[in-house]
Amino acid sequence: MEQAIIEVSSACATLANRKVSGTIQQHERKDLTITSREAIPVLAEVKVQSEGLLFLGEVQECILDAEANWRIQIRLRRTLLVV
Repeated sequence: MEQAIIEVSSACATLANRKVSGTIQQHERKDLTITSREAIPVLAEVKVQSEGLLFLGEVQECILDAEANWRIQIRLRRTLLVV
């Protein structure tokens, strides 16, 4: 599991430009699942920075789990290698 920083787009009025820390749980082709202590609104545009990769996408689902963590499902539009 890899640590990540989620940055919410300025287009999201409630969390504009906010950075939220989380842990990548799963990455499959066009989907990224992250757990975090903070919720992010569904349909928010986000950038996710992890070690060596930058993901761009949209939050599809944000559900509170049994351990009081938010499970954030992101539909990826782009994955970029950071050098």
